[in-house]
Formats: sequence, C-alpha cells, structure tokens
Amino acid sequence: VEQQLSRMRLLAPFDGVIIKGDLRQSLGAPVQRGEVLLTLAPSAKFRLILDVDERDIGRIRPGQKGTLLLASMSNQTWPFKVERLTPVSVTKDGRNFFEVEAKLATASPGLQPGLEGVAKIEMGDETLAWILTHRLFNWVRVTLWTWGL
Repeated sequence: VEQQLSRMRLLAPFDGVIIKGDLRQSLGAPVQRGEVLLTLAPSAKFRLILDVDERDIGRIRPGQKGTLLLASMSNQTWPFKVERLTPVSVTKDGRNFFEVEAKLATASPGLQPGLEGVAKIEMGDETLAWILTHRLFNWVRVTLWTWGL
C-alpha cells in the first residue's frame, strides 16, 4: 500500500479551474477507486451546458442560435449557437431535463466557469394560440394515451 501511495500522482490533462469539490473536507477519509474528487473546467475554453425541459427537447436542433443572460452579470447578454444534444436525461427538482451543449459566439474576460443564468433559444415564429395551448394539448394527448384511448 505504501508503494502504491508513493507512486500516486493526480494530474489533469489540461490547465483549469476547480469548480466543484473540496479536498480539505475529506482529509484522512478513505476514497473508493473511481470516486470523483474534483471537477475541473478548462481555463481557456468554455462549454455552455443548457438544461432543456423534456417537453421542449423535440424542437431543439444543432445550429439554432440563442442568447444567454448570467445571474451575476445581468447587464449583458451573450449570443450562442447550439452544438449538440445529449441523449441522456437529468432529473432536477422533480422534472426531467436534457443537457444541450452550446458554444458562445464571443468570449469575455469576465466569464468564469460555474456561472449560471437563463438561456433563450430561438425557435421560430408561432401563433399566440399555439404558444398558449401547446403544452396543454401535449398533456391531454399523453394522458389519453396512458388511459389506452
């Protein structure tokens, strides 16, 4: 065990910033193989991850454009472009979301990894009636399907 500990070295494949995890909290505690200790974000390139509700994921396509408003920088918006959709859903607050990866059109020196905000993706023009009723229509359709009708 002492030989394994002497050979152990943690090395990230890129320069980055720690955005999650604190090793000071687990000093002296045993660690399982494969357990996540830290989450790193590259300091040079940013990835924008959008949580899109499962009801709206069918309308998202790579190449769509949108704008991002960060909670900590509410005086400025950043344009982005959707790059890819992940086929795995994530549950947050009792709802299902899909992670959509996007790329910022312009990077700003004030941006840091781990910031959160609100993103709006351009979906095209729809009538006011469709905007107000499409979720209700989808709910009725799914409910009727579950009843076998």
